[in-house]
Formats: sequence, structure tokens, C-alpha cells
Amino acid sequence: MVREKALIEECNTDEAVGRMFKYSIADFSLDKIDILVTILIQETQLTQYLIDYPVATIICAQSHLEKLTESTAKILYHKELKDFISNMYCIDWKRKEITGRTFIKEGIIDHKHTVQDAIKIAKLFSGYIQSLLNNIDNSRITSNYFLHKIALWDADYSGSYDFGDVRVDFGISLPDRKDYKVAICEMQYNQYQLNNGYYGTFSFIERRCTTLLTLLQLFLRTPVYALDSKTQLYSEQKPGALYIISRDYNKEDYITDKINNSIIPADIKHLYDSFGKLSHDYKEVFMNASSMYVKGLKQLGNQFQAITYFIIALETLSNLYPEISDNKVERIIGLINKVFGGSVNEEFIDLCYKIRCTYVHAGLSNESAINNIFFKYIIHSDFYDYIERLTNFTLIRWLENDSTRFQSSE
Repeated sequence: MVREKALIEECNTDEAVGRMFKYSIADFSLDKIDILVTILIQETQLTQYLIDYPVATIICAQSHLEKLTESTAKILYHKELKDFISNMYCIDWKRKEITGRTFIKEGIIDHKHTVQDAIKIAKLFSGYIQSLLNNIDNSRITSNYFLHKIALWDADYSGSYDFGDVRVDFGISLPDRKDYKVAICEMQYNQYQLNNGYYGTFSFIERRCTTLLTLLQLFLRTPVYALDSKTQLYSEQKPGALYIISRDYNKEDYITDKINNSIIPADIKHLYDSFGKLSHDYKEVFMNASSMYVKGLKQLGNQFQAITYFIIALETLSNLYPEISDNKVERIIGLINKVFGGSVNEEFIDLCYKIRCTYVHAGLSNESAINNIFFKYIIHSDFYDYIERLTNFTLIRWLENDSTRFQSSE
């Protein structure tokens, strides 16, 4: 793409004359931003790398400055500047922009020529960043798959499935097993090859694996665990059955026996595709909500904590709709009503939020909370199952039907 010309602006301090340039990287995916950061760390031979999210600051080593100014030193007014120049790059994930700042210590030479040299040097750095961004823009992307084994305790899925970004072989049905069940996942990831072979090949398999497995657990309503190498896969090598699921929170749960559940919803590929269409910022929001839901699934022995994670998942997604209310509980209720087109039990949501506040602010070691008859009544009812199901269905139905306004325009 053709990028807007970098701005050269003043950024003077009490002790130095400075100039700054700026480029938008709004079109960059998280992968490409990581490539940019990685290359800058390598190229600048940095003296310091600071992350104060969402900003990463790279303070360049003197060798980087000398490399860029070596061929143009003769056009500078003062060749001795090399000992008095500092340069840094700042990458802002939220604003999606990269800025460069060049400073020359003031007072060592005449101010007029200091300003002119600062502009020249800032333009050198600007040209370097423009070239680097173009190289990343034009990188060759290859789609590949990697194998990853997972372990399931709950559920007894069987057969092979192609969900697009993920292909899973759950093996044969083993309803009476006494151990984890193994499944093999083939997960899609991108490899990036820049035109300048010096930079090598980039891929982000670990992050991709985390994303795809988190979504798989959400879509299946089943937690997966690290694999015990002793457990074997008994592959079935044939397509498994798919079921059309109605995710209506006030209907009977489609999973009646989680240990022997074998239901694979028919819309999982569509759900992965819908997630892939979200813009980068909203992918992050949905992933944060999904991660909280999955953490709740894995809190089998601590329902206080599980409910806390479930309500935080809903709270996270509801933050996309600040217009609903400034009140967090009302915003969660508004999200659920929006997704389902009906009226949720507001008392239940309010009680869930009280549990969340008790856990987050008082902690589960708080005896007054644990021994509270009111909370014990809630935990020992079917309340946990209700809020788990409500959270799962809300996240998935939002992704199916209400996420279009947050899709990427790329």
C-alpha cells in the first residue's frame, strides 16, 4: 500500500533539539506488528527495549545511527554530531502507529544548523522505516498446518472433523475409559517471508495455537488439557457426525451428560470463519472474553471462581456497548437481551456480579463470604450450570449474529 508521507514535527526539550516522524500501521495485523518489533530489535542493536502496554519503545544503539548516517555524513553540517545524537522508535498497538524521534543535544553547536541536521537525520530514519514497512507489506505469506495433541477428560467425541482453521481427529468412541482421551489437531498458521532474505521467515505458532484451542473449547463447551505422553490415540480415520444446535438460554441444555457427551455442533467452521472476519481490536476483545469462559470451565472444584470467570467473560464483551449503560450489571444485562432478543433474569445476573465482586475484592479466603447462606444456596442449586450455559450461548450467538459491525474492512 502507499502510505501517507511521514510528518516531520518539532519535539524539542529543555536540553535537546528534536524532530519526530509518524507512520500509520492501522492495516497491520498483530503478526505484522510483531515482525516489525522483532526486526527493529535486531536492526537497531538496541540499547534498551521498554514495553509499557500498549506502547513499545526501542532506544537505538549508536551503531544503528552510524549505519544510517554513514553514507550521508558529508551532507550534514556537523560531522561530529554522532556523539550527541539519540534516536528511538515508539510502536503503539492501540493507535496503530509508529513514531521515530531524533534528538541532538543543544548548546554544543549553533542552533540553526542543529535544527537543519536534526531534520536531515529524522528524514533518514523516516526513509528507513518506510522501506521496512513496505518490505513487511509485500511479504510472501504461506499457509501451513502444524500438529498438536490435546487431552480430553470430559466428553467422548469420535471421528475426524475439518473446521477450516482446525482439523481434529478425536479417534474412536471410548465411553468407559478411565483416563484422558487424546485428540490430534492440525492447526493453520501463516509463515511470512520478507523480500529481503536477510530477515528470514517469521511465524507465530504459539499464539495461533492458543487462539484456536481457546475457541475450540468455547465452541465445544469442553475443556482440553496438556497431553500425558503415555496416553494413546485410537484413530478412527472417518468423518464424525455433526449436530444442529439451538443455543437458546432458556431451553434444556443440549449436553445432559458431559462425561459421555459426543455432540459436535454443525456450525463450528462457520464460527471460526466469523472470528477470522473480526477486526484486530475486536478479535482481542472476543479472545479475552473466551479465555475467561474457558478458565471458568476448568474450575471444577471451585464454583465461586468459575462463576467469577463466566461473569467477567460477559462483562468483557459487554464493554463493546458502552451506550447501553454506565452501570456494569445493566450493561451485561443489555448485552444478553440484545443477543437473545428477549429478557434475561436480571436477579441472576446481579447475584453473579456480587459473587464476582466478592471473589475479586474479598477473596475466597473470606470466611464471611464462604459461609454466607445466601451464596451457599446459589452455589448448591443449578445456578452454576445456568450461568455457564448462558455465558457460552451469549458469546457464540454474538459471534454468529451480532459481530458484523465489528468486522474488518480489509
